[in-house]
Amino acid sequence: MTLRDVGKRGEGILQSWASEEDASLTKTDDDRWGWDFLLEFPIQRTSVGAEPDKEEEVYRCLIQVKSTSSSDRSCQVKMSNWRRLVETPLPAFFLVLRFDSVRACREAFLVHVGEDEISKVLRKARELGVAGEGDRLHKHTLVLQWCDEQRLPGTTGQALLDGIRRLIGPSPADYSKRKLGLRERVGYDAANAQVTTLNRPGFSGGWIT
Repeated sequence: MTLRDVGKRGEGILQSWASEEDASLTKTDDDRWGWDFLLEFPIQRTSVGAEPDKEEEVYRCLIQVKSTSSSDRSCQVKMSNWRRLVETPLPAFFLVLRFDSVRACREAFLVHVGEDEISKVLRKARELGVAGEGDRLHKHTLVLQWCDEQRLPGTTGQALLDGIRRLIGPSPADYSKRKLGLRERVGYDAANAQVTTLNRPGFSGGWIT
């Protein structure tokens, strides 16, 4: 199976999962935006017969699909793509799908572009700016990694939506506010404008409040 075949298969899997859950999936035709799809959850009323203004907030997020037939758990992503995923107030995720030799999806990993990733991206972007490469982010990459902690409990649309909802939390609007605030305080030392590092390099699944 070629790299192109794997990629097409991965996009098809996500489209199938969205259809299963009555979710809206919009594909971008230009990968320079940094993501492949805008995923919008189906609207759910808080109770039977509830008025439209009583409906829950709409969950929507950006997803970039990474498909592989390798057992490796890392790949390189362009800094320009990382930067766009960090800058948007919408939740952003990488969906990593691992296929076997007969093109069956065996594992799915949901990587949240959360605090650790935002910090790493901002830190490297500043380093590149100091080096005079700030306008050439598309020429540089930053590693994307995934681990067992990020594996979805099943290769289904329900598992994906449940995982996204858990990471966003009860209020998408509050999430966006936290993300915007987070961008202002991580990856930099406010006192001297120098690059800083976080104490833990792990795979953050949420926000520090």
